[in-house]
Amino acid sequence: MSAIAEGMRALACEKIPEGYGLREARRSETLTCVQLGLETRRGQILEGGNLWLITALARNTTDAELVIEEPACHAGLD
Repeated sequence: MSAIAEGMRALACEKIPEGYGLREARRSETLTCVQLGLETRRGQILEGGNLWLITALARNTTDAELVIEEPACHAGLD
């Protein structure tokens, strides 16, 4: 299993993989989505080795169902 898949699976199970640490995202570590009706907020960073997984809280600001368009989102690591 790839490191990314392993990390995502662990997060989904509310676990932290061995060798990784979870911390609050710094102000400069953001995930931005340019999609109407989607609001994002900084979440946490899972880091270990050369891998960083950035999480964000996403909120649908419309009354309709919303599918997140992944290409509309990008991480900022200043």
